[in-house]
Amino acid sequence: MSAGLAFTQALYVLVFIGDKTRQGMADFVSTPQISETLNIPKPSVVRILKLLGQEGLVETGAGIKGGVRLSEDPGSISLDRVYRAIEGSRPLFRLDHFLNVTGARPEAAAARISATLKETEEEFNGSLRRRSLADLLG
Repeated sequence: MSAGLAFTQALYVLVFIGDKTRQGMADFVSTPQISETLNIPKPSVVRILKLLGQEGLVETGAGIKGGVRLSEDPGSISLDRVYRAIEGSRPLFRLDHFLNVTGARPEAAAARISATLKETEEEFNGSLRRRSLADLLG
């Protein structure tokens, strides 16, 4: 199991946008430029930008010099917000597996597995909360 490719692509998109605006190369970055430079199909970029926009992480500008830009300072954009924008609020691990066996040993093993996966998810989420887009921009 892994997070979808869209989360990784969203990080690349945000870093690209943040870097272009930080360097003063553009106020807004076009979707075709993002798609071509990052080698992400345009429909995927459009979907990612839509999800990021719904979370309030990017904003769009119309017109010939339009496109997309970060709506907040990179330091205030946690990677957790990006993850939730792309992946939603579903848990990282599914814990609804039921065994066809009963008894103390299988039930103890199932409890340990569940506890380990819950702890792993908490650590993952905490790690994403502690990091921001600014960390990725360097």
